[in-house]
Amino acid sequence: MTAYALHLPERHGFSRWTLAGLAIVAAHAGLIASAVFWYARTPVQPNILPAIAVTLVPQEASSPTIQDQDIAVGPTMQQAEATPKEERKVEEKPPDDVKQPPPPQQQADVTLPQQEQKIEKPEPQPEKPAP
Repeated sequence: MTAYALHLPERHGFSRWTLAGLAIVAAHAGLIASAVFWYARTPVQPNILPAIAVTLVPQEASSPTIQDQDIAVGPTMQQAEATPKEERKVEEKPPDDVKQPPPPQQQADVTLPQQEQKIEKPEPQPEKPAP
């Protein structure tokens, strides 16, 4: 055994990586903690609506009072005279009973082809041989 074996571990990079990882985790935790505590929260104000009271007891005289006093509000009204109705004038039109015959049709330049009638010929029946 040598003197180096007693003082230096066999895994040379493990302790360095562990120390670096712990330093990074601590730095992130410190940044997050400072951001959380730095942010000053405003206290939440309660949104309380005023109470509404509803009673189901019938009320007396809920409608306005009617005044039965005879007070002249404006000039007196007079009844209007009825206007005579005018009769509608009906215009007389000549009767359309007379029907005129349609004008004669002109001969067309192009005519439809006529269907040809097919003449059916009787089919010859095969002769039977004599016995």
